Amino acid sequence: MPDSTRLSEPEIKASIRWEWRDFLTGAALFLATATFVLWQNSQIAILWDLSYLLDISYRIALGQTPYRDFPLVHRPPGALSCARSEKRFDSCG
Repeated sequence: MPDSTRLSEPEIKASIRWEWRDFLTGAALFLATATFVLWQNSQIAILWDLSYLLDISYRIALGQTPYRDFPLVHRPPGALSCARSEKRFDSCG
């Protein structure tokens, strides 16, 4: 009685090929992501700072007022200039 769970020789070779292909694809995606994060961190202090600034400028562009509608940790001029550009290019809803 043959064991139906055993793989044949070609199936084993194909699965090993897929394992290597999956590993290489995952390694390439990891390296690409790590490279992008390192490049972005060399351009800006850290990625969180950019998302915080974009969120604040988006809220200002929608008409919310700093210190009244949301807490603002940094000085407003940077967020105001971003909000101006968001309004100019109509990137808010």
